[in-house]
Order: sequence, then structure tokens, then C-alpha cells
Amino acid sequence: MTYYRGSYVTRVLDCLRKALRSASPETTSECVDIIISAANRRSHDGYSLVGPTTIHAYRRLHEIIASSLDRCVTMSGDISHDINHLLLSLARAKVMVKYQESRGQISSSIANFLMTLIEGIESKVKKDRRKDVIKRLCSQGRLLLDSMAVLVYNFGRKR
Repeated sequence: MTYYRGSYVTRVLDCLRKALRSASPETTSECVDIIISAANRRSHDGYSLVGPTTIHAYRRLHEIIASSLDRCVTMSGDISHDINHLLLSLARAKVMVKYQESRGQISSSIANFLMTLIEGIESKVKKDRRKDVIKRLCSQGRLLLDSMAVLVYNFGRKR
């Protein structure tokens, strides 16, 4: 892993943007390693990213986003219908992220992470409507979402 100047939060968001742009498994894996490493160390980095986020609030958002991504990974048939459903589900997820952030249930860093993830997937799906690309992107997005869940469950508030 290379040395990175700047805050851990910035590092995670930069890595996420890079992973979504490239949609490569290597970049996604690197990003997961950066996120998980803070959980393994029980470090200040994890606390700085998670902040006042409650486990319950993240679980609720995780469920909404993950179900959209899972449906995308298993899509078959009319791709246009599946893509439209994915985009609508992600738009709903963005509203929920902002709602939870405004209620103080998730930190602004977690909200930025989730919005970057959602908007990155939306952008890529709108540009490239090939089923194999979309499935790979959604699968990698789910992995990133799950890795953040590990961090939230280690550092988040119980209620």
C-alpha cells in the first residue's frame, strides 16, 4: 500500500472515485483494503470516518442500496427496464442518505461515501448500458458498500 498524504476520509473517497471510474477489480480491492485496515487497527481513522453514525441508520441505508445492486447483478431479460428500475432505486437511496444525514443519524463522511458510490454507479450506468459492465459495476459497488458496513459496525453508535 502506498503512503497517502491527507486525511483518511479523503483517502477513502478518492479511492472510491477511482474504483468507480475504472470499474476494475484491482482498484476495488485496494479500496476495500483501505477501508478494512482501519477496522483492523481500531484506529482514529475509523472513528473519524464513521463519526456519529448509528449502526441502525447505516443498516437501513445499506439494505436499500444493496437490494438495488443485488437486483442489478442478477438482471436478465429487458435490460432497459432493469436499468430504469436501478436508476429509480438509486435516486430513492440518495434521498434516504440525505434524510439520515440531516437527522444526524449518519456522519457527513459516511453520507459523502454513499453519495459518491451511488452517483458513480448512476453516471457509469447512464454512459455504458452493456449488461456485463453494469453487472460488474454493481457487484463491485456492493463489495465497497459491505466493506464500509464493517467499519460502521466496529465504530458506529448503537443507537
